[in-house]
Amino acid sequence: MLANRRPVEGESEAPSMTAADHEDIVSFSILYHKAKTMAAEIKSMKEYHQNLQDATEEVGMILEDDGILLSMSDCFVPCSEEEATAFLEQEQETSGQKISDKQGEYDQVKEELTVLKARIKSKFGDHVNLDDGTELP
Repeated sequence: MLANRRPVEGESEAPSMTAADHEDIVSFSILYHKAKTMAAEIKSMKEYHQNLQDATEEVGMILEDDGILLSMSDCFVPCSEEEATAFLEQEQETSGQKISDKQGEYDQVKEELTVLKARIKSKFGDHVNLDDGTELP
């Protein structure tokens, strides 16, 4: 706890911590974990979106009329090139919208983190370690 910590020679004493300060630090911790989780989700969603784009390109290269099998849950369903392309384009649109929505949420969380970090750092300076040192994307 900061109140029990003794300053090292040449270091200024840390200000006392109030309940509001403690709440800010806890909120920062929760939001930081949420931001890291959201960043991983966005990365995964972008990979899925890229896979859909790749699949759409691959469908266009298939020369056989009955060569397309669309994966639906645990089975594969034969379909035409037009059906596969329409399905993939719809999935890309849905995926793109989900990425956009999640990115918006992520940006809001990062903004809240910036405000909280500035508030905490202005009072405690380097006496409190808020994050693990890695930059959020």
